[in-house]
Amino acid sequence: MLTKKLSPRKLSRLFLCFLSSVLLLTFSVLLVLRLTIFSPNYLINQIDETNFSQSLADETNGMITQQLRGYNIPPDLISGLVTPATIQSELSHTIENAYDNQEHISINSQSVGNDLVERLNTYLAHNPNMNADEGVVETAGSIASDIYTRMTSMSFIRTGVSMLLEFENMVFIAMIATGILWLLLSIITFLLLRKYFHRLLRYIAYASLGSGLMTIIAPAYLLSLGLVERANTQSQAIHNLLTSYINNILYTFLTIGGIFVLVGLLLAVVSELLSKKIRQQIKTQKEEEETYNYGSYLKKMN
Repeated sequence: MLTKKLSPRKLSRLFLCFLSSVLLLTFSVLLVLRLTIFSPNYLINQIDETNFSQSLADETNGMITQQLRGYNIPPDLISGLVTPATIQSELSHTIENAYDNQEHISINSQSVGNDLVERLNTYLAHNPNMNADEGVVETAGSIASDIYTRMTSMSFIRTGVSMLLEFENMVFIAMIATGILWLLLSIITFLLLRKYFHRLLRYIAYASLGSGLMTIIAPAYLLSLGLVERANTQSQAIHNLLTSYINNILYTFLTIGGIFVLVGLLLAVVSELLSKKIRQQIKTQKEEEETYNYGSYLKKMN
């Protein structure tokens, strides 16, 4: 019975369907990677969504305050020294340079140091009883500038991006090749089954369901483990950014997989309805033929 049902023709169609689902899965994975980790805009959007600039500005100001505590500098002078807007412009510049494979050069570190020096000079001018030589003021500005540079260098991002760029062309070529192969395979399947539209829809449903389920399983498993949330980082701002960055990629896979599954289920339902309609038409046609043949037989008997 199994040999009857799985004829060579059906096996070949199922094999084409399996190949189609694998190619569709590969193409969707490469497309998501191309639009996320290989795109500077995705990282910049994640920085905006997690309010990373505000968090990093607060941490940088707190770090400067802590380092300059021994200089008896009032914390109010450091408050607001590094603003979210300053961080945002610095990060955009850093990310663009990383994806352009250029050397990182801070664009705001000098201005942060100069701003603190100016604040200290203004404070000392209004408080002549405070004794501080020019060397201490310049040292404080230099420390603030160095801390700002270190906090905004994002070395882990630049290292990761430099590694990714080595595979960028390979991923793009693989994505185009996979898309072309999937399109050719879809055309072949269409030519084989164009006379049987309900069967064509059924095999498309199989391919869509297969690729959708394969797209969902791995991201769902990784999200259930919660490994990203448990990652240990010194900076809470960086922890929040990395968590959002990785989780949103996984959620993108889940969304695409869910769309594939829904499309597959919809096509399967439509295919089954068309199949039932065809079976009903065949049954009606047979009944009409039997009625006609029986009527012809009665006429001959008479």
